[in-house]
Amino acid sequence: METRMLKEVVDDVLGSTFVLKQKQESMLISAAKGNHTMGILPTGYGKSLIYALHAPLLNKLNPQKTHITLVVSPLKSLMLDQVRRWKNLGIRTAAILGHSGHDMDRETENDLMNGGTDLVFTSPEAILSPKWWQWVRKFQNRISLLVLDEVHCFTKWGLTFREEYLRTTSLTSRLACPIMLLTATATNRMVTEILQNLNLRREEVEIFAAIPNRPNIHLSVVPVKDKFEAIGWYLDELKEKGVDAAKTIIYARQIDHVAELYTWLNESLAESAHAPGPGQSCSVESRLIEMYHASTDSKSQERICRNFSTEGSKLRCVVATIAFGLGVDIADIDQVIHWGCPSDVLCYWQETGRCARDGRPGKAIMYLPPFSVNKRWVDEDMRDLVQSSRCIRKSVLNTLFVHGMEKDNVQVMSCCSVCDSAK
Repeated sequence: METRMLKEVVDDVLGSTFVLKQKQESMLISAAKGNHTMGILPTGYGKSLIYALHAPLLNKLNPQKTHITLVVSPLKSLMLDQVRRWKNLGIRTAAILGHSGHDMDRETENDLMNGGTDLVFTSPEAILSPKWWQWVRKFQNRISLLVLDEVHCFTKWGLTFREEYLRTTSLTSRLACPIMLLTATATNRMVTEILQNLNLRREEVEIFAAIPNRPNIHLSVVPVKDKFEAIGWYLDELKEKGVDAAKTIIYARQIDHVAELYTWLNESLAESAHAPGPGQSCSVESRLIEMYHASTDSKSQERICRNFSTEGSKLRCVVATIAFGLGVDIADIDQVIHWGCPSDVLCYWQETGRCARDGRPGKAIMYLPPFSVNKRWVDEDMRDLVQSSRCIRKSVLNTLFVHGMEKDNVQVMSCCSVCDSAK
């Protein structure tokens, strides 16, 4: 019955021609049966669709009660985008981003109190407030699923570990409902720690995992001298093509390296660092390159994310630390360059995965200056990956393999720099 009802919900929301992926359907049905679930599914797989359809499905299966899916997400901007998206598709959606419900309009508040809401987003910071709990208690008995999105933030092995997110585990004891955990990538070690932090046994949780292969991205590891001239080819492209140069993220591990690299690019480009329109003067909106890190002020961060995600934007390159990470979902990035070795394979693959999300051929190039593969900063798996003669892609996927994934048949033709050199 669940499968038939789910098809009706999909037809209502997305149209009769839309077909769910196998793991989307299986995870939805498992959660509807009251199971705890975990989805380790690559970016672009459609994780948000799983939780968005949950309450509408339960409303069909059990029409005597209205159901709410509560989603905890660490990113306010993404939550607001999700609210707009699902409202436009007819799913009744709200967000409680502050410490109470006072950031909602009166109509949304009334809908929430009277059973007119299917999906509610909130933040880790809000949950820690007693006032938030006073507000949620008003509809607590209708919460049928708790979703913890970006759940790698629960583990110290994640590149975006959030202390306040870890403290939201109190939700699991206060809400008598199934839990759904979602992330794009994780290791077996991370899965174990996440479940331990939530007081869940592995046998209590049904895991749905897909191998995070990105076959459209060519991978390269290039040892270099400690000179930025190694990426002079991209500097030349910026000079020659300007706003038509490949859209690129350049990652460096430390803020001072980001600043040095940005300064070198900016000074080398000189007047070419801007592309003002006819009759316009140079401004922050005409920049071809920007710098982004944790100390960048919030207004500049918002401007850089907005400009970089806008189709046809003049901004072609962002030099950044891992701060330009969680929630960056821009489809048309052509390449990702790492200056220096990332700290671990998970970090490397999440940053690499920001490239070519629309399916276009992409490039991920890692330049390794002397001393950048230091065991003080780089873990053993990552050191092994960059120093061995094995296929880079296979090494990554082996490291990120989690129980429940199907082994991927990696094609080695034009796969990576190691495979290229073996031809």
